[in-house]
Amino acid sequence: MAGEACIYGWIGVHFGMSKINFTLIGPGAVGRALTRALVKADYRLLTVIGLDTAQDRRFARKMGVKWSADLRQLPAETGLIIVAVPDSQLRQVAAGLARQKLPWKKIAVLHTAGALGAEVFTRLEGLGAGVGACHPFMTFPSRGRPPRLAGVTFGIDGNEAGLKAARKLARSLKGKPLEISGQQRVLYHLAAVLSCGMVSANLLMAQQVLCSLGMSEKRALETILPISAGTLSNIKELGVRDAMTGPAVRGDTATIRSHLADLKKLDPELAKVYREISKWILGKGELK
Repeated sequence: MAGEACIYGWIGVHFGMSKINFTLIGPGAVGRALTRALVKADYRLLTVIGLDTAQDRRFARKMGVKWSADLRQLPAETGLIIVAVPDSQLRQVAAGLARQKLPWKKIAVLHTAGALGAEVFTRLEGLGAGVGACHPFMTFPSRGRPPRLAGVTFGIDGNEAGLKAARKLARSLKGKPLEISGQQRVLYHLAAVLSCGMVSANLLMAQQVLCSLGMSEKRALETILPISAGTLSNIKELGVRDAMTGPAVRGDTATIRSHLADLKKLDPELAKVYREISKWILGKGELK
């Protein structure tokens, strides 16, 4: 059934060739960025499989390959499949893949989810496929330039063939493979969220506070970016602990309480967040 077989993102690789053949299924932000990087690393894109959207078709055209919404269109010469879809869709895609009559013993299938491991591909492993996960510890915005992947950690998992394929992919992109398996992947993924999404949330809160003073969002961002960039630079040079500054680090609870008093008037929910983060940094539970 075409609807059942459609969607998603794969990358297929034929390991016996000097150029690795791959197919992308699911040309979202992660899939597009990985595909572009892999092509530059001398992988050969065979086709794009994804949703029936103008964006998916446009990406396939840009990459000079055919597009399909049907898993049955996977090229027979595919050797590695990377599934770059939302976590909630992975098991459905895995089931669709398992119904395809392909030379599975010659294929490795990888997904790019952070919190899940190779277990989602159990049926494919039973067919003889190499299976695994290959998650880049990086942010992939839906707009703007794709990120540089050199130096990026790739959290990998899988059976022997899957791990081999994941290591090769990461190293081809000048990344750093790190084996993370089982339940450990949940905490690994949590660390990625704390490193990216939570940082962005903190900056958004700072922007909102400055906007309450009458600044435009643009002007507030111009104010925030230098101190944020300086903090990251200090962290790189000194480490996270030694780069930390502010009233909570100094144990200045009087200043924190004055912040909280004004924040409660501005945004009670933001005040709760600020209080809990400050308590965590203080490590003393002194704030009520």
